[in-house]
Amino acid sequence: MFKFLPLTLLATVASVSSVIAQNDFRPGYVVPTSGDTIRGLIDNRGTVTLARQIRFKASAEGSVTEYAPAQLRAAGFTPGQNYESLSVDGGQAFLAVLAKGPVSLYRYSDPNDRQHYYVLSATRPLTELLQRDTVQEAMVNGAAKRVKVRAYPFRKVLASSFTGCYTITGDLARAELKESTLIRLFQSYYSCQGGASTGTIRTRRESKLRFSVVGGLNQGSYLFAEYKNTSVDIKSKQRPIVGIGLSYTPGSFNEKFAISMEVLHFKNHTIGYYERMGGGTNTFGTAKVTVDLNWTSISVPAMFRYTFAPNRAITPFFQVGPQVSYRLSPKASYTIREDLNNGDKFQVTNELAVKQLSVYGVIGAGAQISLGHLGTIRPEVRYMATDKSSDTGQLSNENILNFLLTYSFGK
Repeated sequence: MFKFLPLTLLATVASVSSVIAQNDFRPGYVVPTSGDTIRGLIDNRGTVTLARQIRFKASAEGSVTEYAPAQLRAAGFTPGQNYESLSVDGGQAFLAVLAKGPVSLYRYSDPNDRQHYYVLSATRPLTELLQRDTVQEAMVNGAAKRVKVRAYPFRKVLASSFTGCYTITGDLARAELKESTLIRLFQSYYSCQGGASTGTIRTRRESKLRFSVVGGLNQGSYLFAEYKNTSVDIKSKQRPIVGIGLSYTPGSFNEKFAISMEVLHFKNHTIGYYERMGGGTNTFGTAKVTVDLNWTSISVPAMFRYTFAPNRAITPFFQVGPQVSYRLSPKASYTIREDLNNGDKFQVTNELAVKQLSVYGVIGAGAQISLGHLGTIRPEVRYMATDKSSDTGQLSNENILNFLLTYSFGK
């Protein structure tokens, strides 16, 4: 059953493709190239799509009008991100306004979801801010080695734009080309020029806390050592796993990063069989051993998630973190059965002491699929490994492979 689950997940992706295409209209406005501001609703389809097209309607029941950058001067959400139509890369695009004043800062999301930053002022045309890494040969301890060298041409561009404000020279000399750093520099420049009346800064992205439900299948495997220096691999059957979770994306973080915590529940009843040589007077006989593991687990993973392109409809992600698991009423034993040479039957059952609390790591990867305002789903393959399952060392760490589907509410 497990081998067919990836196909099932792919079918799930296909089945929601029509849902992905649905709209997510939010209050906003457009400013045509001729005429006044028109207020209504704008389809929030991610930064890459918004850079090349604005879908607008005057009311919830109204028809949709699609605007290219050449048809508008500006557009935006109320409240939310504002955009202006400007010329980049030989054509026009909608650029996100990060800071608006005597010197303005813009962000452009290209078709590959790479972020570009531009500066514009009355004395400077729209200019991209650049930071370059090159590999050069240099002498290190008398030997020629290839080293990475970083150049910061954007610092010179900002230095010539931030005229009359020498108090930010030190910060600018250490600045890296990151959005949070650029916004802080522009805040300092506007304060130097006269405070809030000089320019406006885009408000920080809001933090998001989202509730999730989780379901899927998992399979555990163990090494059982009846005697020292011997071990047998035992695998459980596929078993259902369900849970709930919370996902938090801090507004101060890059939107690709999120922190999540889940509470997962699954039942493990694993029975393994193997044969070995008999013991004692039954040396030339055969012993049949049955290993019986039975418990219910409550697992709590705390994970750090990285999503490669969060504004796209479908994008890969991976996550990693620690996990604590508690086994409820664990029962474990192994039973030895032998048919002796004299015709008698021998059977003995030995209990295994199973640890109730285990701490281990978890790593997972999958795809995040946006459902617009309905939320997101994430098909995922996740691997977990515990410390030793028994204090005596007879039962090894528990290795668990999960195929999960997570649904998170809200956009």
